[in-house]
Amino acid sequence: MTLDPETNARIEAEEAYRAQVRRTGQRKGFWEWAAVLIGVPIAVLAALAIWGSLAPSTPDYQTSFLVACQRGVREKLKAPSTAKFGNEIGRDVLTVTSGYRLNGTIEAQNSFGALIQSTYQCTGSSTNLEIDIE
Repeated sequence: MTLDPETNARIEAEEAYRAQVRRTGQRKGFWEWAAVLIGVPIAVLAALAIWGSLAPSTPDYQTSFLVACQRGVREKLKAPSTAKFGNEIGRDVLTVTSGYRLNGTIEAQNSFGALIQSTYQCTGSSTNLEIDIE
């Protein structure tokens, strides 16, 4: 069966078009996959970082306990303005069943003006504090 030249030209054009579509529809190359495999995790991490920075910050209960403890210790001293706390700040706050516990040292003047070193222990939470000074 022979086709007329017009039909034959139309069939050849359609086959050429289909061959071109098949060539462009080939699998993705290495760099395209690499861009997807690297780009997607970066986009997810960026979204998580932005979402995390928008969330309200939670209060640091150990820090508020430490501040309340120091404030309470100063209130019990004869000369609170002379108080110098040891370097245990932030290191020795321990978590216990009743909240937190902090053992530390402090130097302050007594009622005679002499500089003495004492130890203190705070136990509880920042709102319910028990302080012992020796």
